[in-house]
Amino acid sequence: MTTLSYSIANAFHLDLGNLDLLVKGRTIAVFPWTFMMPGQTFALTNAENSLVVRDLNYWARCESCKSIDAAADLQLLHHILPWSKSIIDRHLVSRNFVFIALLRVYTLPAKIEVLPEWIGDFSLLKQPIMVNNLQPVLADRIFAKRQQQLDKLSPSPYPQLETLQQQLDLASSSDLHIDSFNRDLRIFLEWEPPSPQPESLTDLKWINRICEVGNSSDGNEFEKLVRRSFLQLGFTNSLNNIKASLDPNATGGAGGIDIYGDRPFSLVGECKASKNESVPNSVSAQLIHLGMTHLGKETFDRSVKIIFAAGSLTPAAQQAAVQNQMNVMTPTTLQRLVTLKACYPGAIDLRELEQCLKQEPFGEDSDFKVNKYIDSIQHRIKTLAHIVSTLKNYLESQTFQEVGIEKFHVVFDLSHPPQRYSEEELYHMTIELSSPLSGYLGRIKGQDWRDDRFYFLRELIISLS
Repeated sequence: MTTLSYSIANAFHLDLGNLDLLVKGRTIAVFPWTFMMPGQTFALTNAENSLVVRDLNYWARCESCKSIDAAADLQLLHHILPWSKSIIDRHLVSRNFVFIALLRVYTLPAKIEVLPEWIGDFSLLKQPIMVNNLQPVLADRIFAKRQQQLDKLSPSPYPQLETLQQQLDLASSSDLHIDSFNRDLRIFLEWEPPSPQPESLTDLKWINRICEVGNSSDGNEFEKLVRRSFLQLGFTNSLNNIKASLDPNATGGAGGIDIYGDRPFSLVGECKASKNESVPNSVSAQLIHLGMTHLGKETFDRSVKIIFAAGSLTPAAQQAAVQNQMNVMTPTTLQRLVTLKACYPGAIDLRELEQCLKQEPFGEDSDFKVNKYIDSIQHRIKTLAHIVSTLKNYLESQTFQEVGIEKFHVVFDLSHPPQRYSEEELYHMTIELSSPLSGYLGRIKGQDWRDDRFYFLRELIISLS
């Protein structure tokens, strides 16, 4: 395989804002004062504080350059690249056109120094270098897509989302949910590559302790972890009652319910950290007594009831659990459920979970029921991931930009999918994957659903075995 080498002898000066957008992959366009030769290579530097020797971290290769003078095209540029308006206006003060150059940006293998002397838009490097280890900021597919958009002066399909993301960048926030949403937006807009695994996996440290603590004799810690688990799943508690709480930093204490959440549905539970111990009937009796005491009969009767325990129920406890429609969930199963939520925040529909927990079987057999529910979600995620990868691989193999559902249904059936679907079923799944909140596929809407066309945006990464 031939290794490409590039010689870099000078640096191109950019406004700090434009440089930041380039190196973060948010644009590939610059507006040089003079025509830039395609194939020309140079380091990238900040035009501010240019009288000092500085270290540089990025270089670029000019892929194309052209002049734009039509008023309509210049107006289009303002909409496509809103940050460029002031730069374009500066150029138009002394002439009626601008040069737009499209740059492929790469990271430098090591820092280099630039001299302070300018020659037009450029200054010399302290020492010319050769680069052969190419590390592009944007993947080939994404760069080609951006290049095609700017060659055709096509507007962004998501201008409102771009504006929202820029506003989130400017706003300082310590809210982890806002930070996570901002990161998801950047990935969706292809301004940032997806992480090798979901960022939420950093939450798994405490989640991975659920099984261990549930199989120990540390009842208080297990109760706190169960409460934290249901907060993670999306439950809240509005009672303001320490005896029927969801506070993960406290316990129900003597005479209090171990766990209670009232939204999105009423759920009450008793925790029994049990290392090689059977769960006696007194646990079922206590859940009934405390539930009736603190919630009242009407609320308790309509609540989902769960005993969290690793040990087997005694025959009497099993009978009481079945008769009173109590689920039994092992720490292992709870850990699986919360891990799934951490890895795929939108995967668990709590209304579906409610229906699962309210239907037979109850008692110890209900643990199998919950695991079956988790298995069904994991199967669906794997199927959706297969759809995304199959569509991506097909488009890359055929060098197509997008594909219709009729053709893709044939391709999908030949790809050894986890499950086969009708054309209409597959269409609805691709619609789910192409929604703005998913952002794995893109969709070009046609006259009816059979005319819609889909294209690849980003991988759906499987993080669960």
